[in-house]
Amino acid sequence: MKALYPGSFDPVTLGHIDVAERAAKLFDGLTVAVFEHPDKAAMFSVDERIEFLTASLNGIANIKIGAYSGLLADYAVKNDFRVIVRGVRNASDYEIEFQRAAANRVLSNGIETVLLVSDPALSFLSSGMAREIIKAGRGGSALEAVTPRRVAEAAKLKFNIKG
Repeated sequence: MKALYPGSFDPVTLGHIDVAERAAKLFDGLTVAVFEHPDKAAMFSVDERIEFLTASLNGIANIKIGAYSGLLADYAVKNDFRVIVRGVRNASDYEIEFQRAAANRVLSNGIETVLLVSDPALSFLSSGMAREIIKAGRGGSALEAVTPRRVAEAAKLKFNIKG
């Protein structure tokens, strides 16, 4: 069975990578899909986020990287996914994902959502936190503690971060 792991991944964090690696062990195939939100200004382009995911998940044979826009349920049905994978870090994430799972199930005529609980060591990570670190101009160990090396390197270049 193949599964879909969707997200904005702006930027990709070590938590995202952990969920993708763990999900890949549970399913025959996993597509990690970057959501292209036309009304939201992203820190990194869809192409950059795809490149970050590709570099970070390279070597895992059953993972594909892609992008989508529009309703997740429509994309999932169109591409024959029966399972959506989402990561949850805390009770707030669970509440949000519970509602999304219910909506996607109705909109797709039965798609299932599997929630993977974050590794406790990574449960504090979020893309929002990574964006704040980047906006503050913090590089080095601060950025590499929350993002894959390729993301940290790209952020340093793109936003002229020293260290």
